[in-house]
Amino acid sequence: MQSSKEIEKYLSDFQAFENNGASDDPVWLKNLRAAAIGKFSELGFPTVKLEDWRFTNILPLTRSHFRRASVAGLPDVRMEEIGKHVVDGCSKSVLVFIDGHFNKSLSNVSSLSKDIVAGGLAESF
Repeated sequence: MQSSKEIEKYLSDFQAFENNGASDDPVWLKNLRAAAIGKFSELGFPTVKLEDWRFTNILPLTRSHFRRASVAGLPDVRMEEIGKHVVDGCSKSVLVFIDGHFNKSLSNVSSLSKDIVAGGLAESF
């Protein structure tokens, strides 16, 4: 059973993010986030009583504390380390993410269509 305390924590965290981290985001993205958090505020977390969620207990997730991702302090990764994880024959399509951040210098997007943009959301507008 979800508590209003858990929901209020997420709503509070969202408001803090909006106030401190999203001020330069485009209006369409702010509107999308506002609609999503409004729906979450109305419905709360899904529970196993809902058919689509009957096999998924997200209670541990509701108790997790998240913080805004930062590029500060990311580990230093070298190309040699990446190479051993690339599937044979796929070296022209390598997307490298370090702790959730796209690393353009370690990635290779040369074989991607020009219609595909690889990178962070902030870089796409």
